[in-house]
Amino acid sequence: QSGEWSSLGGAPSARQGHSVFAVGPRLWLFGGWKMNGVATNELWDYTTINLTYPLQLQVAQVWTQRTPVVSPSARGWAAVAPPSGTSPTVWLWGGLSGSSALGGDAWLLNTKIVVCPLGFGR
Repeated sequence: QSGEWSSLGGAPSARQGHSVFAVGPRLWLFGGWKMNGVATNELWDYTTINLTYPLQLQVAQVWTQRTPVVSPSARGWAAVAPPSGTSPTVWLWGGLSGSSALGGDAWLLNTKIVVCPLGFGR
């Protein structure tokens, strides 16, 4: 790498007030307010690894929208606590809903289940 900024390309739509967190080799993005002023509860991840040795395995470095079975309501400015150690679990609390109401709810997300819902790759 050249020590310069480089575009990741194919990123989710422009937004503000979103939550971003890293879990292992993935960067995650949750919610926020899209530029049309509407809150969203979209969940995206970006794989940051590209294994080439010794397995010669190529992992596409692209943004992928994830759709959990159950999700928090649309919101921006939610607080996120990253996992501890090797845990894949992320904590999300509060935020500002689409109706501008402050939220006081808490949610957990097991990122391994979202990526591999049937248990493959755990």
